[in-house]
Order: sequence, then C-alpha cells, then structure tokens
Amino acid sequence: AAVVRACVAARVPMVPRGAGTGVEGGAIPYGGGVVISMSRLRRMEVSEGEMLAVVGAGVYKEELNKFLAPKGLLFGPDPSSNPSIGGMASTGGSGMTTFRYGTTKENVVSLLVVTPQGDLLQTRRAVRKSSSGYELTQLYMGAEGTLGLICEITVRVRKQPPLRSGGMLPFDNVKAAVDTVVAAVHLDPPSMLRCELLNGEGVECTNKIFNTGLRCLPTLFLEMRGKDPEALRRDFDAVAALAADHGCPADTVQF
Repeated sequence: AAVVRACVAARVPMVPRGAGTGVEGGAIPYGGGVVISMSRLRRMEVSEGEMLAVVGAGVYKEELNKFLAPKGLLFGPDPSSNPSIGGMASTGGSGMTTFRYGTTKENVVSLLVVTPQGDLLQTRRAVRKSSSGYELTQLYMGAEGTLGLICEITVRVRKQPPLRSGGMLPFDNVKAAVDTVVAAVHLDPPSMLRCELLNGEGVECTNKIFNTGLRCLPTLFLEMRGKDPEALRRDFDAVAALAADHGCPADTVQF
C-alpha cells in the first residue's frame, strides 16, 4: 500500500507482476514506470470446515496444490502453465479443468486489494455464503491490475479424487469432435474432468516433440477422476458411445 501511495504521489505508472507466465506481455511496463512484484506475498492457510484457502498473490498454483495435497484437497482451475494465484485472479484465468471446476472467477470468494489511493480493501467477507454489500470481487477479477493490486485471494478448495484415468477419441474431422463435446456436456458424466481437442496438426506437433506415435487426426483427450474405477470406465464408455455416433471408429478408441 505504501508503494502505491508513493507512486501515485509521484505520478509514476505501476505494473503488477505475478509469475510472468502470461504470453501477452501484461507484466511489461511498455509506458515506463514501476514493476511491482508479488513474489513475497506467500501466505497459505486453509479452513477445511469452510473448504476455503487464503492465499498470497505470489503463491504459485502448483505450490498451493502441494500445500493442500496432504489434506486431500486441491484448487480446481488448472492453466497449462504454473501461474501465481494472484495472476490467475487478475487475468480471470481458466485452464483444462474448466469443464468440471469452472474458471478462476468461479472459484474466488474474496480479494484483498490495494486501491489506486493506496487503501486496503476486502471485497467481501471470506465465507462461503454472504449476500451483504456490493459484489466487488468480480469487479477486480480479470481487470489485470487496472483497478487495483490484488494482494490476497480467498479461494474455494475441493476434495482430491484418488483415482485418475485417461482416453483418446480420434475423428475424421474437427466438426465431429466438437459435436461430441457438445453432446458430452449435455450428458455431464460425473467423473469427466478434462476434455481437450487437438486438430491433426496439433497431434503431429505432439508426436514430434514427445516422440509419440498418435494418428494425426483431430483427437479428443479425456481425463476421468473419481473414487470408483468401474465408474471411471462407465463414464468413458458413455462418451465413447457419443463419439461413435459422430463417426469415431471403435477400433481407434483408447482408454
């Protein structure tokens, strides 16, 4: 807060920086000014009763999940990089688990923000259910530091499913794969966590980088999570049946 007040008094622009994993250059001060690193904001506390965690803006996503793992918990949103939690809130990040857990915006309960005047603002009470006052939390989510600096985030945490399995569904064309995803969303199999589509060129690049031998076709990659292995298989088979209805050959399905 003192840094913000000093910059405002001197009319110096400020740019907050989290992990620097963004690819759009959001942490670069193109117009000059001061870069404010959040790396020393390291608080991590969890309330298992409320299923909430209070996290400093400088904590990385993987650090938070490592902290939560011994308690059998996780923070659901999962961007492919390892961003800071502050960066995820500031950009409204999502990731590959959006299908099941939603985006960062849907998993943040409250924020501690430094306003442009250098004041500290708690956007709402850090409880699971509260209907009092203005909804300021979502105002700052995705604002990328233009309305204030996010210093601390209260997030929802979830139980960590103990079992995981995956599968691949190749298609002759992208439209058939997309139609399968739409049908799967309506079906909503309980254990389906991720559903990602690569076109043929993407699969070809994957083969070159990771030395795999996948068929270079539009392919859905699924991840199932849960407690019962039979339920994981049942849910995958249900999605595979939808894929077959949209032209996915049964002999190409892998689980």
